[in-house]
Amino acid sequence: MSEMSSISVGNSRYLYKKSPLEGGDLVGLWKEIDSFIERAPRLTKATVNGFVYFNESSLSADGICFVGHEVVGFCDEELLEDFDLYSMDQRAREVFRYTYQGPMEASELLRFAREIILRDGYSENWRMSFSANSGELVRMEFWKS
Repeated sequence: MSEMSSISVGNSRYLYKKSPLEGGDLVGLWKEIDSFIERAPRLTKATVNGFVYFNESSLSADGICFVGHEVVGFCDEELLEDFDLYSMDQRAREVFRYTYQGPMEASELLRFAREIILRDGYSENWRMSFSANSGELVRMEFWKS
């Protein structure tokens, strides 16, 4: 794991689907969400990155994560529900980023994240950022509670 870097971010809206932590099809879910965004006239992707959010429920034996994209725009909640999608607004002003270079097993990801959260006092909510356009393919991102 690399040293931490801090980045300033603006408010964002996150469009996501729930997925089991073990055995979830991240790429398939991102494709479904991309297809929805392409057809929604008032939505565009805010970044090429895909995100997976985690929270306290991710730590349980049947843990879940939240797979999606940051978007610009608005979509009616009823339409989102029709496609089994959810949205969440993120108001953090500063994100603390670590490049992840370990195994991609859920147990290892959660162990590293837990270690960072406890050591540095971050919120129990955190995310991983995946980008095909970067030499840093996977980044773990945290914010203060």
